[in-house]
Amino acid sequence: MPESYAAVMAADGSENPPWKDLPDSTPSVLVVDDSEFFADMMASEIENGSSFETISCYDGETALEKIERNDIACIVSDYRMDPVDGIELLETVRDEYGAIPFIILTGQGGEEVAIEAIRLGATDYVTKEMIIEGEEFSLLLNRIEQSVNHTMAQTELARRKELIETQRDNLEFLNEVLRHDIRNDLQIISAYADRLEDHVDQAGRADLETIQQSTDNAIELTKTTDKVAEIMLRQEVDRQAVSIRDIITEEIETIRAADPNATVEVVGEIPDVEVLAGQMIDAVFRNLLKNAVQHNDKREPEITVSATEQEEVLEVRVADNGPGISEELQQSIFGKGERGLESEGTGIGLHLVATLVDDYDGDVRIEDNDPEGSVFVVELQLADA
Repeated sequence: MPESYAAVMAADGSENPPWKDLPDSTPSVLVVDDSEFFADMMASEIENGSSFETISCYDGETALEKIERNDIACIVSDYRMDPVDGIELLETVRDEYGAIPFIILTGQGGEEVAIEAIRLGATDYVTKEMIIEGEEFSLLLNRIEQSVNHTMAQTELARRKELIETQRDNLEFLNEVLRHDIRNDLQIISAYADRLEDHVDQAGRADLETIQQSTDNAIELTKTTDKVAEIMLRQEVDRQAVSIRDIITEEIETIRAADPNATVEVVGEIPDVEVLAGQMIDAVFRNLLKNAVQHNDKREPEITVSATEQEEVLEVRVADNGPGISEELQQSIFGKGERGLESEGTGIGLHLVATLVDDYDGDVRIEDNDPEGSVFVVELQLADA
């Protein structure tokens, strides 16, 4: 038995794609009327005037069998039928097949029937007498098309929403594994490597330092990935007035402590102002400073940080004496997964920077440093602008 359109539309329509994605399926309009002549005539006219094939039947029980065995895109049913009338058929369809479009045909003056049908979930109604007289047949065709298209759109929307929710759940699970299981193991490796310092001879010290450095880098990567996942999982953008001077100063002190070979100087004073940002603004400057040190080809990296107030923004510049970044790479380096400077990293740190700054309605760009190296320029909106 082929998977029917009715089955696709069952429940909230979220578990299966619309009929157009089903293999070897042709959607049909099911016409139900206890007058064989009228049912066959309607089916023929609908098929000739639309893109649908049609199936006609002459009672509600047979209609349910047709729904089960065929790909039904829409049902057009008379109200007065025995032993199962149009309202009873509608209720059964809604209970068993969910959102499949259902248009009921009423007699002259059948407004009460139409109101009851709409209350029970009918998609629309058309007066049967006016169809016979030819006055509403084009209207019926139009309503069939609109009903099917609307229901397909709602089904696809529900399917995509469910897919997004599933992806969110998977991302949350993976983030939990990353934060707890993987990071915990890395921290254990780091602790044991530190304990080996007094037991490794000079020949093995370089290898031990490589293990320690790589482990530290991996731990930092899990923290950065955690921040990226937090951004992806949030419901709304976090944007408020944030005092920026202490944040930048703290990140500078952290990078100085982490790499004694690096020189990090502040040019001038960092203005004591508030910018429009969020709780993760520290990750912007942490990653820019780490990038300036880790991707520097000098034995002693030299980093300068400066900040100036302009008309409506605070401009922060992080300059280094590294190998520089080509103009071509400057255009793409903030992309997710982009790598530069012969890096062995993932490129996720700079992607995080760009994502956060964009969320804060700011801007980040790269300029050439004189005489060598690069300058990362961040512009953040002043809170009182």
